[in-house]
Amino acid sequence: MKTDRVATFGVLDKKLQLKVKRREERQAAAAARQSRCEKELEEMTPMSILVSESDEEPEEDTNTVSPTSEGEPSHKRKKTGTNVFIPHDILSRPSVVSLATRLKMSPTQQAAFTRGLVAESGGECTHLSASYATADRARRQVLETISEERHRQWTPPPLCTLHWDSKLTPMLSNVRQLEERLTVVVGDAERLKLLGVPAYKKQTNEACGVIIARLTCKLLQDWCCADQVVNMAFDTTASNTGHLTAACIAIQLSLGRPLLWSGCRHHIGEVLLNQVFTDLKVETSRSPEVTLFTHLRENGTCYHKNPAANGPVTFLATLSNHSWASYVLNLSGGEEQTAVTFQRPGALHKARWIAKLLYTLKLALMKQHIALLPQGTITTRQQVPKIRAFAIFITHIYAKWWLTCEKSVDAAWNDLTLYHHLQAYKAVDEGIAASAIKALERHRWYLTGEMLPLALFSSKEPNEDKRALASAILEHKPADLPMHIPEQRFGTGFGKPKFPTLLPTTSLADLANNDCWFGMHQLHIDPECMFLDVKEWATNAALKKSEVNVCAMNVVNDCAERGVKLTSDFVAVARKEQHLQNVLQAVEHDRSQQPNLRRCKLITSLR
Repeated sequence: MKTDRVATFGVLDKKLQLKVKRREERQAAAAARQSRCEKELEEMTPMSILVSESDEEPEEDTNTVSPTSEGEPSHKRKKTGTNVFIPHDILSRPSVVSLATRLKMSPTQQAAFTRGLVAESGGECTHLSASYATADRARRQVLETISEERHRQWTPPPLCTLHWDSKLTPMLSNVRQLEERLTVVVGDAERLKLLGVPAYKKQTNEACGVIIARLTCKLLQDWCCADQVVNMAFDTTASNTGHLTAACIAIQLSLGRPLLWSGCRHHIGEVLLNQVFTDLKVETSRSPEVTLFTHLRENGTCYHKNPAANGPVTFLATLSNHSWASYVLNLSGGEEQTAVTFQRPGALHKARWIAKLLYTLKLALMKQHIALLPQGTITTRQQVPKIRAFAIFITHIYAKWWLTCEKSVDAAWNDLTLYHHLQAYKAVDEGIAASAIKALERHRWYLTGEMLPLALFSSKEPNEDKRALASAILEHKPADLPMHIPEQRFGTGFGKPKFPTLLPTTSLADLANNDCWFGMHQLHIDPECMFLDVKEWATNAALKKSEVNVCAMNVVNDCAERGVKLTSDFVAVARKEQHLQNVLQAVEHDRSQQPNLRRCKLITSLR
């Protein structure tokens, strides 16, 4: 029966209608974009450029009319896009391969991303070699070429420091099994080069130090820099610094000449801090993590709940490099103290020595907030005075030494000053002072005779002490010069240096001996300048050249630890040994060219 009712779309029909309409609009827009791109490509002269992120904005066209009104400044530049010619072998370009390797893109991901980018830009993927097989083959060939080129072009500095470190990493053939890998780095204070990361087995008839020496010297010979090595920077472990078969002794025996021994100053600081923390018995638990800091992390939301607390305590997810320095300023009541923002606790393992420093300072700064919580929530009654004593030691003694420990010329002066401060600190806390002195006496590397000449170039040492040190060195001048083998060592000149005896009244001049001339010979320090007045040293050309040699010497082993981290990050991308070495060389080179990918500049030529 026919009526006057008008038919209407239902809810589902309306949704379907809108969906069909949107699809038709997308198809029309894609067709228009494809037609426009084809027209532009026909009019464009083929150019081969490589486009990357850049901080520099493209120049504006003078004929373009600004969308803003006259007289009103424009704060944004209109992005009009760019026309590029993509070569068919784009996946084989060295810069593209290096960047993809650095970003840990697999060949499949790299090929898929390239095809998607070209298709979205309106190009024809069939005109490119963008398959998985092409990407994989190109990556292996190009990485090998980059590695060979780096090996051929690298020139070692005249005076090199040798760094090494090792770590267990997954095997290339079976990721469920671990193998030891040795990271070897060579360079000076300005230039560092990763030579290689060979694998080795410790369960053999050879001593660990002998294996490290054999692999290290092989890399030094392959890179033609064995003759330039004058110094060793290492972590002060027993495998490196023992008296018989340690790595330091074995390396010198393999090279056939003695070298300077530079214990990593950061590692020395770690040992000293751990010694004090252990002797205080702040943490008595045998668990892998420090339970005190675990309680701090678990109760991180309790600090600002009570409004009676003096000021809010907030948390961030990241850790600033200057965090603990700001904590020290606030805890000591310095003039530059500012509002403190606490980061949420991260790694709490007992091996993380920096955790002991950071979280102890946090606990000391938050003592008023923690006191409002129930007893034992974070700290016990016995731990509170120990935490405060440890924080005071860090603030008044340890912080100044740590923040200035990286300079080689100040090493001897800083260590002797630290010893004198610890002697005076006995009046404040005899137990902490005794623990710190016990640790420091095991690491008097920079107070030996062969290291004393570095103090002549220190800006901290007073001129009177420099003059006294120079006179003491001249008094111990040996009859036979140059001095090729030091005297104050265990064994026949290749052993561990003999540490001097320190007294509360000891000065650097009191520590001088014949071995000072061995250190001067190793670092090419001109002895004639010591006859001049100290005020004339700043203008003496020979002394300036000697100062450059001394300042180029490394006394921290952080670069080897960064090499270990690099290996751990990229060991999973390779299945063969040589391919892994090529990957590490390419990534190291790309990072040196573009340290920060967020601020990388336009690449106008292939590397």
